[in-house]
Amino acid sequence: MKYGPNSVSVDVQTADMVDRIKRLNNVRCLGEELIVRRVDEASTGTSALAMTYSLALLKSLQQGTDNTPDLELKTSTLKTRQVSSVIKISNVLEREEELTPELFEELSGDFEDELSKIPHLHRFKIVRAEEERLGAEKGSVFVVFKDKRSAELAFKTFSGRVFNGNELKVIYVDDKAFFEDICL
Repeated sequence: MKYGPNSVSVDVQTADMVDRIKRLNNVRCLGEELIVRRVDEASTGTSALAMTYSLALLKSLQQGTDNTPDLELKTSTLKTRQVSSVIKISNVLEREEELTPELFEELSGDFEDELSKIPHLHRFKIVRAEEERLGAEKGSVFVVFKDKRSAELAFKTFSGRVFNGNELKVIYVDDKAFFEDICL
């Protein structure tokens, strides 16, 4: 199965869930072999809840059971299509690039300069390596505004912009998910 119309994505929050999802790799279900792979946030567009439920149903079908799966998964996602007061700017660094203290200070200065041009900035946070977790990758920048209009302006300002040779990716982050799950 190729990644495309017949594919699903899931936002996995724990290492245990990563291991559980990886076990579905190469499982045959409904005549197809499941392929599990990691994709970046910008390439995922389907509902994490629907996908998680679908994978669990496929697994139960493969095992010959017809029980509705008991999902002990956290299926919320940070990404939202709705304008919110929080945005995430990613692809700021190359994946392997080290975020040294000097580079962190340089990034902080650059983003402070650029973000100061947008009204109603509340705060921004560059994710350091030791703060990295699913949904908050090293070098990602979370920006919180006092209103959605300012976040929308920032979204338009940074989307597709090239920074250090990388095209920036910008998404709106669900306010509730950010403040409950990520809030750095």
